[in-house]
Amino acid sequence: MQHMYKTNRGFTIPELLVAMTIAAILLVGLVSLVINLVNTNAATIELSKQVNEVQSGIGSFRTDIGLSQRFLMTTTITDTTPAGNSWDFRGGGNTNRVLILNVQAASSNPLDTSRQPTYLQAGGCPIGTSPAYNNIVYFVSSGTLYRRMIVQPPSANLYCSGQSNAQTRTCSNPGSGGSPSNCQEKDVAIIQNVTNFNVEYYNQAGDTTPNQTLYNTGTAQSLLDGIATLRISLSTQKNIDGVNTNEYATSIRVTRPIAF
Repeated sequence: MQHMYKTNRGFTIPELLVAMTIAAILLVGLVSLVINLVNTNAATIELSKQVNEVQSGIGSFRTDIGLSQRFLMTTTITDTTPAGNSWDFRGGGNTNRVLILNVQAASSNPLDTSRQPTYLQAGGCPIGTSPAYNNIVYFVSSGTLYRRMIVQPPSANLYCSGQSNAQTRTCSNPGSGGSPSNCQEKDVAIIQNVTNFNVEYYNQAGDTTPNQTLYNTGTAQSLLDGIATLRISLSTQKNIDGVNTNEYATSIRVTRPIAF
C-alpha cells in the first residue's frame, strides 16, 4: 500500500515581514484614531465647561441689570480699581469695557420675596426720600471677568433704625492695608479666559444701532441716565492641549425695567 504524506509549510520570513508591516500600519492607524477620539472628547468637554461658565455669567448680568436703577460712568461710592485708579465705564477699549450698575440696597438677597428696600436716615425714616444704593462693577483683570459689590462704609446712623444692607462689600484683597475697611470678601470670578468684553448702549429699547458717541471724552452721566438698554458681547478662548484652542463667543441684550 502506498502512503501519501502531506507537508504543512509554515510562513516564510518575507511573508512574516509583510504581515508584521501590515499589522504595524493598522496598529498606528488604530492608535491615531483613539488619540483623535480622546482629544475630540476632551475638547468637547472643555467647550461645554466654557459654555456653561459663560451662560452662568449671563445669568448674573440679567439678574443685576434687572435690579439696577441706572447705568453709571463711574462708581457713586468711593472705590478704586485693582490698579489703584477710579472706575471708568470706558475700561481699556471696546474689548475690555467696565459695566457699572447702581442697585438699590435691600434687607436680603434678590431671591427673597420678603426683601425690603433700605433707606438712609438722611432722607427721613422709616421710609424716607433717600434710598440706599450699592454699586456693582463687572470688569476684566488678567483674562478673568470679576463681579465687585461696593457697599457704603458703615457709619453711625447711616440707615433708618431697624434696616440693614444685606450685601457684603468685595475687593481684590480683603483685609489688606489698601482695602476698604468694610471689605469682607474677594471679588467673585465670573468667567475665565476672557478675550473680549464689550458693552454697547442703545438710546431706545427698539434701536438697532448703539449710541456711537457715548464713550467719547466729555460725555456726561446725564446722557447715560436716560439709557435703559445695553448689549454685552463676550468671548472666551481656552487652549486644550497646547495645540488646539476652543473659542466661544456670545452676546445678550438686556433692558432694565425702570428708566432713571
